[in-house]
Amino acid sequence: MSTFWKKLTLAAKNMTVRGIVVSVLCAALAAVMTGITFASNAVYIHDGKDVTLVYTTEKDPKDILKSQNLTLGANDKLEFTGFENNTGTITIKRAFDVTVTADGETKTVSLAEGTVADALTLAGVTMADEDRINVAPTEALHAGTAIVVNRVTTRMVNKTEEVPFTTTEKKTPMLKKGTTKVVTPGVAGEVVSVSKETLVDGKVVKSEFVEKKQTKAPVNQEVLVGTAPKTPVSQVTPPSSLELTTNGVPGNYTKVLTGKAAAYSARKGAKTASGRYAIPGHVAVDPRIIPYGTKLYIATPDNSFVYGYAVAADTGTALREGKIIVDLFFNTYEETCRFGIKNVNIYVLE
Repeated sequence: MSTFWKKLTLAAKNMTVRGIVVSVLCAALAAVMTGITFASNAVYIHDGKDVTLVYTTEKDPKDILKSQNLTLGANDKLEFTGFENNTGTITIKRAFDVTVTADGETKTVSLAEGTVADALTLAGVTMADEDRINVAPTEALHAGTAIVVNRVTTRMVNKTEEVPFTTTEKKTPMLKKGTTKVVTPGVAGEVVSVSKETLVDGKVVKSEFVEKKQTKAPVNQEVLVGTAPKTPVSQVTPPSSLELTTNGVPGNYTKVLTGKAAAYSARKGAKTASGRYAIPGHVAVDPRIIPYGTKLYIATPDNSFVYGYAVAADTGTALREGKIIVDLFFNTYEETCRFGIKNVNIYVLE
């Protein structure tokens, strides 16, 4: 080969090597320039207190997090502002646990953000107007928030109390002294006290009196107390001029009538034929024999029964027919039954 062709061949080889180097450099430069073009978006990732700056070609925030090996929990919340001037911000709000206690049960719910009301909704807890809660429903939640709902109810309570009866004693010569007889048995009455109770979770925390009302009136007991033989039945006050002898008879009288005596009673407040009230001491007679208003003293002949000082005030059929000489008034029907029929002496004082 001539010298000319040798030089020409060497020059071609040198040009080939330089071309390859230039091509490689151009390719590398193109690759670098292309990479910068693809990774042209800057993203700030806020995850709690951690902030990371990432250059990426991804557009979807979830893909961006995946490229950084960041995962989201089921209740975590992601916020993405989008890109502006090739810059964006991703904020991860991590879910935290909140407890809700109500109706004897505690539930745990997980939220990334929200209010107490949101936690109640997640826990399926509703509140009535009277219920109480330890935090305001509008208060923002944070990790460790413990919500407690107290159920408040009210109820009316009736309490029955016994009203004791009173006992009235009446003296009677129809029973021996020291003995008694119940004429009307006593019956206790009833009073109902009404109160309003406030309960918190089933426990009474307050009781307020509302009213007290009588539902049953007591029946007072009436007892006869024996005074026989000397205590008079009559409740009419005798005049001071009336004096009894040692035999138990008046010292001064105009005449004595002897005959059968019966007994009767009447309702309280009743009046006699003469207009006087019917009380022990106002007796019924035949006014043709003993005029109304006549002052009398009545006892059995042996003085075992003493009716005492009396006033003629009433009359009746048996008296007018002469079957009895006097009808003695007693306070109770029981006493009249015990008296029955007796022979008496009627001392006419005037």
